[in-house]
Amino acid sequence: MSYALRHLIIDATLGGAILIAPDCTQETFKPTTGHGGEDGSGRSARYLEWAYDEDLQDEQITVEMIYILKEQGKPAQIHHETWQEGLFSEATWLTLLKQAGLSAEKQTVNHTGVGETPIFLARK
Repeated sequence: MSYALRHLIIDATLGGAILIAPDCTQETFKPTTGHGGEDGSGRSARYLEWAYDEDLQDEQITVEMIYILKEQGKPAQIHHETWQEGLFSEATWLTLLKQAGLSAEKQTVNHTGVGETPIFLARK
């Protein structure tokens, strides 16, 4: 994460702002499932998403993704992927931003369908 933040700083102009809006933090994460899909011309796709945290002490969650892809006249294909995604505390976000040479603050926004969620505003 520190590497990514250093590159954001390079691209930010003096006096500019960087807004980071993580999907969740350690304080706000809840296991979730989701699904959806789309039908196109001669082909269709469906997905199932499952996000969970097996180890509350580390800084990551696991996301299982299952895709079902179907082309007209062909059998459906099922694909499975497992993703490891970062899950950082609010304090970690602020510390990393400050270590990258930015002044940083946490703000809260009301995100439709999610509720109160933290965002981080940083400046050079």
